[in-house]
Amino acid sequence: MKNSQIWKSILVTTLAMLTMVGCAKSDSNNGARLGARGGNGAIPTGAVNMSTAPGTMTYVSSSGGGVNSAVSALLAESNPNGTGVGTVDPNTGITFAGQVHVDSASPVQNMISASSYLEIQIRDSLSISSPTQYSPFLIAIGMNSTGKGQVQSYGSYDVANLVFQDQFGWILLSGDFNGSVYQGTAYFGEGSYTGTSGTYLANFSIPTCSFFSCQ
Repeated sequence: MKNSQIWKSILVTTLAMLTMVGCAKSDSNNGARLGARGGNGAIPTGAVNMSTAPGTMTYVSSSGGGVNSAVSALLAESNPNGTGVGTVDPNTGITFAGQVHVDSASPVQNMISASSYLEIQIRDSLSISSPTQYSPFLIAIGMNSTGKGQVQSYGSYDVANLVFQDQFGWILLSGDFNGSVYQGTAYFGEGSYTGTSGTYLANFSIPTCSFFSCQ
């Protein structure tokens, strides 16, 4: 084989390898979009199982400007250049999980942020139609965050207003619970929480003892 033919063969092989690497890199970037917001502190490995025991978040159309608008605004806090969000189902597109620990104070108990965390998963049309290429979005606000919250008892039910906060902003879960379910409304905002309700995200519901550390 002549030298020119050898070099031509090497060049074709190299170009083919570079093309394969480029395609792999593109797929990886698409799949990595769920890591847009990791929050402060650690999330316990394996502590949240979104597939078997998540809480639900349902967007009520009369409460805001649309579920896609709310989700895009929430994700933009950590990715201001755009996130490429597909269509989100207002009834099934958002799920959440986590764990909340409170102290033993009375009559108002305070959330212990050093051992409490929140995860919200958003499944849009892209992650449903092309799951190998697009992963769901994941917002994780871990332990040791600057969040705060309080639980107060009113006899037959308790009220819990919980703020999870990281370097991008905050998420507020405001509602009441009994021995079965914790339900209420979720809001979010940028910067530090100042006591305002913020932007409406969804109405939520989750089994009490899968979210609170029940004794």
